Amino acid sequence: MLDLMMNMLCHAVLCRATGDLREALYGDANEFIAAVGSKPFMGGDKPNLADLAMFGVLSAIRGTDTYNDLVLNSNIGQWLSRMAQTVGDSAEVKHE
Repeated sequence: MLDLMMNMLCHAVLCRATGDLREALYGDANEFIAAVGSKPFMGGDKPNLADLAMFGVLSAIRGTDTYNDLVLNSNIGQWLSRMAQTVGDSAEVKHE
């Protein structure tokens, strides 16, 4: 189910993006932050499902050049920091 959601999200972003895809990503991040407004999270004082979904998608690319560029070239850095502090470390289960 998660793979389907990720594929749908990626398809939607790529289909409507024109020109430089990184610039489109920065624009989408800034649009999200504009919707958050002066609140700490989209959900207000606590993250809601929209916050968790966005954080989950961006966490998947953490450590990549794309993630680093996104933080440097958009307004999402402070929100990401608040989310990381609120949500905590990844709960990923690694199979051996």
